[in-house]
Amino acid sequence: MSTDNSFEVVFEPLAVDTETAAKMLGLSPSTVRAYMRKGDLIPRYSGTKPVFTIEELRSFVDSLPFC
Repeated sequence: MSTDNSFEVVFEPLAVDTETAAKMLGLSPSTVRAYMRKGDLIPRYSGTKPVFTIEELRSFVDSLPFC
């Protein structure tokens, strides 16, 4: 009898870079940067690199108007 005690741990990211945020939102990276300049999408920074928390991305989507 063989017992397999292995299991896979899956991690959800806490924050993502601009390119990944754009993919997640279905936008281009330049559109994400435009929203950043307007203050509609607010990143955190790791050094000089902007990173977006998953919560910020969700809040941004929730703030978009219904059409």
